Amino acid sequence: MTTIKTLISAVVLIAASTGFAQSSNTCSWFPKGEDGPGVIGKRYADVGFDVEDVQHTSHNAYQTSIGANIPVTQCIDISGGYSYSWFDYKPQHNTDHAIGGSIKLYKTIEDGVKPFISAGLGYSWFDEKLDNPWYFNSNRKNHHSQDKATWRGSVGAEFPYKWISVTPTISYDDDFEGTTKSSQAFVYGVRTDSWITPKIGIYFGVSYVTWQHSPSHDWNYSVGARVRF
Repeated sequence: MTTIKTLISAVVLIAASTGFAQSSNTCSWFPKGEDGPGVIGKRYADVGFDVEDVQHTSHNAYQTSIGANIPVTQCIDISGGYSYSWFDYKPQHNTDHAIGGSIKLYKTIEDGVKPFISAGLGYSWFDEKLDNPWYFNSNRKNHHSQDKATWRGSVGAEFPYKWISVTPTISYDDDFEGTTKSSQAFVYGVRTDSWITPKIGIYFGVSYVTWQHSPSHDWNYSVGARVRF
């Protein structure tokens, strides 16, 4: 319940700041008639690579992803994508395939700042294999698979500055399993975007993940490229 209250409070704060900030009467894709360095309100495809520093182990988890963002109105973006992640830590070998989509509601305010809220749904296929024949999962087998639906809620804002934009975000990730089994997590992140040509952009990001049913707190580092179309 505390996690849900925190997320709701963040949504209220971002909505209040949008309502009371000095802004134009209509939303704009391009602040002040210029393209700007941000990515919200732009049509693009992207590829990414993530490294997750998993706490309490000497091994990292990795993820590759592809996706696309499409503006459907001047204040709404929709996006979707696919990711593949893996984690090898003897005797474990974990892989995960995931697809998902989200909708983002935003508004352009003073100096091109774009506060937003977003919600997304996804589905993942998780697979775990154990190399040690004497080590078993809770199902007493050396192999465990699980499919599940997931969801995410996020709040944040995109701040343009000269040739870059900075986007801090707070997200809450969960699935539709029972509370004691679900993978509830808060994700606190910041991402920097830049368009190095009118069509090609790059981004760098870092996030801190706090799991609600685990003492583990992981760091995630991401890098990627975008192509406008």
